[in-house]
Amino acid sequence: MAMVGLIPTNILMASSYGYDWWVIAVVALGFSLFISELQKHDKISTSKFALSTVIMCVGMLPKAVYFPLLFPMMLLRKERYEDSKKCRAITVIGAVALVLSFILPLVINVNAGAVAGINGGGFTDGPNYD
Repeated sequence: MAMVGLIPTNILMASSYGYDWWVIAVVALGFSLFISELQKHDKISTSKFALSTVIMCVGMLPKAVYFPLLFPMMLLRKERYEDSKKCRAITVIGAVALVLSFILPLVINVNAGAVAGINGGGFTDGPNYD
């Protein structure tokens, strides 16, 4: 009985101290904008498509590993878009930007010459490398 009574507290703590709820909410907003355009019988405008893609990319920045969620937007027929090449380019650019946001810190060492791990820390038990 006590475990069931503590569930709301656990949900509150999980939603307050993490950012997953924010990522999911903003990505869902981007998808809902895209799906609202799909439900219309007109062609999908490039500006609305770009808006939904940008919103999804902003939502995915804290967790860029969600970048494959952009690819279902490319599965529509070319006839559904106003300009299919621009819409697909927007999706690819968004996905590449998200991939680069977590690949570049691995490739580029911001602290040139510093001995540090990718987690931002340094050696604490070794000799001083100054």
